[in-house]
Amino acid sequence: VIEDGASLDSGAVVLKVTGLVTVSGRLASAGACTLELGGDMMASGAVSLPNGVLSLKGASTQSVSCATGAFASYAQFCPSVTLNGTFEFADFTVGDESSTFAVSFGAGARLTTHDFSVRGNADTKSVALGCAEFGGTWLLKTLKSSVVGARVGGCDASAGLPIVPQDCLATDDRNRNWYFSDTRIHWDGTGEVPAAGSDVVVDPNADVTLVSDAAWANLTVASGGKLTVNATLTLTGSATVDDGATLVWNRPGTIAGNLLLFSGATLTHDANVDAEQNKIDLHVGAEMLIEHDAKIDVTGMGYAMRKGPGSGEKRGGRNIRRLRLSRQRQGECLRLRFACLARELRFWWYAQQVRRRRFCSVGLRYADD
Repeated sequence: VIEDGASLDSGAVVLKVTGLVTVSGRLASAGACTLELGGDMMASGAVSLPNGVLSLKGASTQSVSCATGAFASYAQFCPSVTLNGTFEFADFTVGDESSTFAVSFGAGARLTTHDFSVRGNADTKSVALGCAEFGGTWLLKTLKSSVVGARVGGCDASAGLPIVPQDCLATDDRNRNWYFSDTRIHWDGTGEVPAAGSDVVVDPNADVTLVSDAAWANLTVASGGKLTVNATLTLTGSATVDDGATLVWNRPGTIAGNLLLFSGATLTHDANVDAEQNKIDLHVGAEMLIEHDAKIDVTGMGYAMRKGPGSGEKRGGRNIRRLRLSRQRQGECLRLRFACLARELRFWWYAQQVRRRRFCSVGLRYADD
């Protein structure tokens, strides 16, 4: 029991509790701490283990309630658990491809995770995800998902990316942002441009150029695919660039949701010569993720030698330091704007060729500065 006003801070240890855990104060650890529960937990206070594991090893059904609970990963060994409150995980994985597991969420329970993985049996649908209250809804926000062999009900996943499960069943009609049948438009660049409101997937290894204005819901550039945007593109949802895919964005656009660059993905624009025709000018309404080995790269995409504003032999020969101090005279090649509370946070990337070399400088400021 951690009483109100009390705090327990631990290191990289295993906290093993077989009975009831009550947290009215604060339970925290900055280390790789494992919280191993054999019974239930009721936490009206904060549980903060951002590098730790929530491990459930009870013999029967367990109940975990957290006003706010933050963990690195989730490990469920008990057959059934009920989660109430607000949970954040870097990785939430349930199932072992054969055993039966059930996770019930309280009505209004919120799960936020980077990776959401369900490893059920494709034939028996061995993992059940649902709401503990009849007719209720639980909330899920995930940026990456892999869901196989599950029965899913009452899940509103609208806050995150669309989930396209495999060999799964919907147990009711309250699931949102789940595609149990993949109705997305898979586009290889042939035929008509997908209609307004479509969820669009640029197929793997396809090289597609958008030349007319479009307004879609969500966009995914699949692994190995490439999309070049040469027209105004508006997304009411999110844009995802999968592993090894490329998104070339040359015209102003809007992404109301998230912009996600997964490992090996590239966001760039085409090169300019003597006029600033191509630049990334995006308004991103939610979050941006750049995974390890992903990149925003506009190196070498600025004006050609002695081209663009302030060009000429003398100015073209200025050293790099001087040009960094006078960024407004350079080609403004990339601009990303992020809604940040009531203010707008802007990032600028600039590229310029100087003495046959390319360099990029980065600027940051709030829009009202």
